Amino acid sequence: QPEITEIGAGQSMLMDPEFLEDFTAEVTGKARSEVSVKIRGNVPGADTVGVAGVLADLGVDYIHLDAMKPGEDRADLELVSLVSEVKGDSILIGNNSVRDIESARAMLAAGADAVSVARAAISGRLGFNLRELKFNSD
Repeated sequence: QPEITEIGAGQSMLMDPEFLEDFTAEVTGKARSEVSVKIRGNVPGADTVGVAGVLADLGVDYIHLDAMKPGEDRADLELVSLVSEVKGDSILIGNNSVRDIESARAMLAAGADAVSVARAAISGRLGFNLRELKFNSD
């Protein structure tokens, strides 16, 4: 949204890793609760994996990855996998195109620790109950 990026917030922060790092360090240093940071994947000019690594190094509790794949109606599961390798102790929430049990399982299999289903749930198109989602890591 232009009104957000024009003031230097939202995904525009991905373009300034030093500012993002300083801002996040200040938040995590002062927080009296868990810290979650949502990032958008595949933003031109941004290093999504590098940003996720910095967030993990700063000790954020949750990295919420919008794994959008420009021009496609599916999540970028390769990106989820790459971010899962640098997330450290952070919990990785996979987001984008999770609309059925198969896409949720695919997101978890790619390395996400949890999934976000907001749009599908809000629209009433979520075709499963999250309790049905059992991921066996054996």
